[in-house]
Amino acid sequence: RRHEAKLGQHVRLLKMLDRLRRYHALWLLKGVGSILRRPLRRNLCSTHPCVRLFNLYKLLYYVSL
Repeated sequence: RRHEAKLGQHVRLLKMLDRLRRYHALWLLKGVGSILRRPLRRNLCSTHPCVRLFNLYKLLYYVSL
């Protein structure tokens, strides 16, 4: 977390996280993450995974840390 300020301008994941913090929506993301985790993993382990879903998975994982 100490590098978020430096990298936030360059990393899309951190930009999205900053927006979610500003709108106080992290609680929503955490709730959705517990529901979507299994379907996201299933998609990512399939033969044709979706890159956008991978980005969502990374965001959910980072928020859960």
